[in-house]
Amino acid sequence: MIDEDRLPDFVTFFSSPGRFDFSPIYCRNAECARSHVFLRFRELNSRRRPLRGGLTLTIDLDLATGREKKPPARPDPLQRMAEEFLNRMPQWMLEKLRALGKERSDIAKRIESHVIDAGDLERGALIAYNDIASEKKSVISGGEACFRRIIINGEEFVIEDLYCSKPSCRCREAYLSFMKLSEYRKGELELRELFSATVPFRGRPAVNRLFDFDVGKAEAILDLFLKERPGVRKILRERYDIVKAVAERSLKAHRSVKPPPTPPPSASALMSPLGAIAPPFFPAPQASAVKTGRNEPCPCGSGRKYKKCCGR
Repeated sequence: MIDEDRLPDFVTFFSSPGRFDFSPIYCRNAECARSHVFLRFRELNSRRRPLRGGLTLTIDLDLATGREKKPPARPDPLQRMAEEFLNRMPQWMLEKLRALGKERSDIAKRIESHVIDAGDLERGALIAYNDIASEKKSVISGGEACFRRIIINGEEFVIEDLYCSKPSCRCREAYLSFMKLSEYRKGELELRELFSATVPFRGRPAVNRLFDFDVGKAEAILDLFLKERPGVRKILRERYDIVKAVAERSLKAHRSVKPPPTPPPSASALMSPLGAIAPPFFPAPQASAVKTGRNEPCPCGSGRKYKKCCGR
């Protein structure tokens, strides 16, 4: 049975034996994502992994016409596969690709306009990708968007991905927060954070924080999640690059903002309580460091000796 609510993960061809994975790849440019999409098909082995030396087909699909843009010269087997797919592609799939292209275009626009707070940049705060790219915002921020929802042994878990926002930091890793989906209360979804993990793009992932949760169970859930979804690290790496690009652009934007110049005082600021212009302020003269002798003329200008005038 075909699920028309989502695109297929795998496809088969009459013109070629075997099974192929199906991956639509959209441009990060907002306008480009609306106009076309690259459809990639890779031949898989019995374990549903890309077959070494297998066939790979890429179609540059025009979303307006549903036809290929400037078909390249291909070997005959690949050309037959391309023609078969384009001739047999159902209308619902084309509409789904168009809707996904519009969604990717909207995401690109939000990414291009987002500015991370200067304080978050300075301290390297963890930023959820969905707080940048999703209109619904991340579940961690009280929104509805999340990275993945998975069911393991009948339990549903919600996963959110976060990234270091410090532009100078090149940690090359993602942070995954695992939460348990609880019952609705007062019409709102309630999530309870169970544990968080660090997923480096090279190296072993590790559970780093626990919230009243068993460490062995947390490690098992993390390991199972990553093994069953081998493409997750690639997605995390792409999102990491996006967050870092937004952070660098935000830092430049904050540095380019100059504080407004201090305006000169207005006439009203110089008015005395009586309404007249207040005279300019001159500091009182400092007392001379030279001591006046008792028989010398008084410095006040009276003409009398200092001892019989101000020196009394």
